[in-house]
Amino acid sequence: MNGNLEVYAVRANQALYERSWSLASGWSAWLDLGFAVNPDPAVVYDPVSGDVEVYAVARNQALVERYWSPASGWSRWVDLGFAIYPDPAVLYDPVSGDVEVYALAGNSALVERYWSPVSGWSKWIDLGGHFDWL
Repeated sequence: MNGNLEVYAVRANQALYERSWSLASGWSAWLDLGFAVNPDPAVVYDPVSGDVEVYAVARNQALVERYWSPASGWSRWVDLGFAIYPDPAVLYDPVSGDVEVYALAGNSALVERYWSPVSGWSKWIDLGGHFDWL
């Protein structure tokens, strides 16, 4: 843990930006993380690895992820596939170290995909149901 505070915002051009604050240097300039995303990305912090993971919906409605690692900085954007609506809910499980992503599919069914430190990303799992979204 570096003790920094990060703020994420989507600007009018739909690009995701980050600004961080540290005790040593105060606020940084806004950093353009690139890639046009829908508003309201989900951000998760992994206290074990120190990674910050950002999940957003791209213009083609696919879920995309980008993460920051203390060892290597920002990754590239990764398309996790599958059209989802609206923005995802993302959880970090401190016991297993898994990151779990929940969203609505195009058919309004609840779907889940998770990342495990042991096996990587799972396939999308259809949890069924029919949910309305705005």
